[in-house]
Amino acid sequence: MTEITIPFRDDMKKAILEGRKSATTRNKRYGKEGDTFMLDGQKFVLRYIHKMPLDAVARNLWMEEGCSSKEQFIEIWKQIHPRAGFIARQLVYVHEFTKVIE
Repeated sequence: MTEITIPFRDDMKKAILEGRKSATTRNKRYGKEGDTFMLDGQKFVLRYIHKMPLDAVARNLWMEEGCSSKEQFIEIWKQIHPRAGFIARQLVYVHEFTKVIE
C-alpha cells in the first residue's frame, strides 16, 4: 500500500469530503488497489480500478463521480479536457475509493 497523490478540482474535493463522490475517472492509472490518498487530513483508499469507455462512465457512474446528471459529468469532462473534449469510445481508468475509518 502506497500513499499517492490524485489532483482534484475544488468542487470535486468538496463532493468527496461530503460523501457524494466515490469514484474518479482519469486518462491514466493513478495507483493500485489498496493505495491511499489524503484530502484535508482524511485518508481514502483505492478499492477498485478498471478501464471502461468514457460514455459508459457517463451513463452508469455519473452519481459516483459526484455529479447530478450524465450531462453534468460530460460538461465537467469537457472543461477539464478542452482540447480533446468528450470522446465516447475513449478508454479511461475509473478509480473507485472509500474513506478510511481509523
